[in-house]
Amino acid sequence: MVRPRKSTSIALSVDTRRIAEDIASCLVELFGERLKERQDEPGPLLLSVDTICVRTGLGRTFVKGEIRHGRLRARKAGDRVVVTPEDFASWVEALRAIVPTEGKSEGDATSAVNGCTG
Repeated sequence: MVRPRKSTSIALSVDTRRIAEDIASCLVELFGERLKERQDEPGPLLLSVDTICVRTGLGRTFVKGEIRHGRLRARKAGDRVVVTPEDFASWVEALRAIVPTEGKSEGDATSAVNGCTG
């Protein structure tokens, strides 16, 4: 009967920090130039309603309502509704600021803004 050989353990020394730094360096080398190019590119000339929704976190119905009521100036490009970045910035600046009411707690001010009484 043949006995199996005992395996000997091999100690490996791995410097994970150095490996991570090497990987990061390679990624910067690969993608750094492309990222720099994209930062130098001008922004889009026109914004879609969907882009505005993503940037603001507001719903499509609300944004379309703002356009319908004339508060957000928009244009038609074929079948699409588009907004210039300047008109978008003007609309954001024109949004009414909420001023807390003196003597009320934060919860009371929020209720007053939402039209709730309580």
